[in-house]
Amino acid sequence: MQEGQSKSKCIYKITTIFRRTKVKVDCQLRDYVQFFISSSNLAILHKGANNEINRTHKRALRALYGDYESTFEDLLDRDKSKTIHKKNLEILMTEVYRTINHLNPEYMWEFFTKRDVPHGLRISELCKIPSVNTQCNGINSLSFRGSLLWNALSDEIKLTTSAKSFKKEIRHWDGKNCTCHICT
Repeated sequence: MQEGQSKSKCIYKITTIFRRTKVKVDCQLRDYVQFFISSSNLAILHKGANNEINRTHKRALRALYGDYESTFEDLLDRDKSKTIHKKNLEILMTEVYRTINHLNPEYMWEFFTKRDVPHGLRISELCKIPSVNTQCNGINSLSFRGSLLWNALSDEIKLTTSAKSFKKEIRHWDGKNCTCHICT
């Protein structure tokens, strides 16, 4: 996290120079911010680490746009970007899609398996939710969280015909179905 904070300090300095010389903030700088924020991996499930990344992201966006009054959500809208947690949820749902449709390597197939839905219910694509005994290796595991989120997705998104179209659809998903400790 120290690395992210030092990078946001560099962005402050660079944008100050850009503003003094009346040079427009380049999109390369914006891409740089996106890169160092998105380089956090999917394994971050800790609320404190997530909040720290969001705080660093907010500081970098404030420096990038010279807007120190707007909220983090307003800055994200302006930048057309997402929080790291939202990006991680999209990545997780994409991996579940790829695994259920056997687009991932075979060793991944055991993490997310389809559940047989009897009686022709409206919801047709469900994942088996693994039984859990602990919090660390159970409730907070990727297979448990991924299965819960997958089951909460609409069938419109789940029944897309290709991984490319699924990725396009999942980008518009709001992630409100997430019940992890970061979202609650």
